[in-house]
Amino acid sequence: MTRYPGIVLTIMLLICLVNGQAWASSDPRSRTVVDMAGRHVRIPREIQRVVTAGGTPAINAFIATLGRAGLIVNGLPQQMRGDRWKYQRLFIPSADGPVVSGMGPAWAPDLEALRALPHDLVLVDNEQTARMLERRGFTVICLLWRGPDSVRESMRLMGDLLNRREQALEYERYYSANLELVRRAVAGVPPGRRPRALFCRIENMSLPMVSTARILVERSGGVNASKGDILADHAAISLETLLLWNPDVLFVWSLDDVHRAYSDQRFAPLKAVRERRVFVVPTVLHAWTNFTPEQALAILWMAKKLYPARLEEISPEKETRAFYRRFCGKVLTTQQIKEILRGEQLGGQATSLTGQHVGGKRNNTQ
Repeated sequence: MTRYPGIVLTIMLLICLVNGQAWASSDPRSRTVVDMAGRHVRIPREIQRVVTAGGTPAINAFIATLGRAGLIVNGLPQQMRGDRWKYQRLFIPSADGPVVSGMGPAWAPDLEALRALPHDLVLVDNEQTARMLERRGFTVICLLWRGPDSVRESMRLMGDLLNRREQALEYERYYSANLELVRRAVAGVPPGRRPRALFCRIENMSLPMVSTARILVERSGGVNASKGDILADHAAISLETLLLWNPDVLFVWSLDDVHRAYSDQRFAPLKAVRERRVFVVPTVLHAWTNFTPEQALAILWMAKKLYPARLEEISPEKETRAFYRRFCGKVLTTQQIKEILRGEQLGGQATSLTGQHVGGKRNNTQ
């Protein structure tokens, strides 16, 4: 053997490598999962501390809906600590804790803050950030929200990550049951007679979260009032465009938007304004029209606004109380539920959204 020392050394190294890989694959302290970007990631079998370094309020919402809000160790970005996000602070114990990223849509991570904060797993909302953090030694999982069923897919992944698979399955059943309830309630309404609805931010004349708002309007039995394909998730529109679309129901960003719609004579021709059908989208862990598990609750709330007579038996108050108690383990007071459904914490605290300009002349009030 001593005549071929190089060959012997190579064989020994290969044996060590194979044994090392076998040991790693059977290590009871870790396991491999596939994230929504298709990345294979080795993670601890038991996650004790997580950092939400991208899409922070939305990812927080998934964790809280699985009853694991106590695992989050970072806080919200400084710009998100106003009244609009007061219920994040109620549900997420660390919401006022260390900041690890900037605001969206970039959510640029603060590498020094991440390294200084003990954690088992980093969660982000885009593949580029995930791969950048991976190259720097972080254990990171990517969630992607790119389709009508992204919320349910994200819930399944998070249930697997946090060992809350049964809770994720329970949520799936709840979501499906709400879809079926609405489907049956509006089944007899012809497409041409279904209410046309739009989610619009009056303050700066924009359409927030275009893709998710469209999905929710349709799943709630309505027709999205916007015309043409809008590719941006936050799209600016003109007053002329809004008047042309003329929705039957207008869902808005804040209570201030409701006041603007009803008090500014420029909006008086809108059918939704004339018929007093302008409603604030509730926000708890996130705005219900965003990528959040609260979409399942939003379907019932929105359908009730579109079809009050057909869904007379639905109580938004009871449904809201039941959802957060059942999935988040949080019992909201009657006063809190009233505040949420009226949007009373949302007046004047919205952060700015920019995006693609859609149709007509752009309004300069942004």
